[in-house]
Amino acid sequence: MDTENRESENFEENRMGNDMSNETTQEFDEEFAAEYAPFNVANFNRERNESLRDSAETDVGANTTLGIISLVFALASWFIYPLVLGPAAAVFGFIAWYQGSRTLGGWSIALGVIAFLAYMVLPLYT
Repeated sequence: MDTENRESENFEENRMGNDMSNETTQEFDEEFAAEYAPFNVANFNRERNESLRDSAETDVGANTTLGIISLVFALASWFIYPLVLGPAAAVFGFIAWYQGSRTLGGWSIALGVIAFLAYMVLPLYT
C-alpha cells in the first residue's frame, strides 16, 4: 500500500512538471497559455505603426498627385472657365485634403472658390 502512495505521488509530481514536494503546492489540471494572457500592447502598437508608415509611404504619390491636379485646376480657373474649373478645383481640393494632402488641398479649395466667386460677383460691378 505504501508503494501505491509513492507511485501516486510520483505520478502527481511528474504531471505537474516539477519535483516540488511542498505541501502548500496546489494541484491544478488546467494549463494557461498565450490565449489567456493579455496581448503585448507595445508589440501591437509597433506593428500597427509600421503598417501605417508603410501604407502612408505608398499612398503619398496618389495624394500628392490629386493635390497637384486640383491646384492646376484652381490656377487655371483664374484665367479660363472659372465657372467650371473653380468648383472642380474646390471639389478635387477637398478630396485631396481629406486623403492627407492638406496644404495642396487647402490652397486648391481657396483659389477655386475665390475664382468662382470673382466670376459671379465682378461682372455686377463692371
